[in-house]
Amino acid sequence: INPGAPGFVYSFFPTREGGMGSDKKWHRPLIGLSGDCAESAYILRPIEEDTIEAGEDRSTKYALMCEIKCSSTVGSLAVG
Repeated sequence: INPGAPGFVYSFFPTREGGMGSDKKWHRPLIGLSGDCAESAYILRPIEEDTIEAGEDRSTKYALMCEIKCSSTVGSLAVG
């Protein structure tokens, strides 16, 4: 990520149910990150619980899900 990045950050749920999944358990949101000077946007997903070591705060563990290359400055994202 370039020095001007990151840009704005957005949390969102990929379903209409929001954080409450069909299993009736709370799920953490995805994170959309505008790369600003990186000419890309990024979607981060929560890391599964079984990959987190004991004592770590699982609410802070995310991994890159995808990079959206835009070939221009990405100031903000739209999720809909």
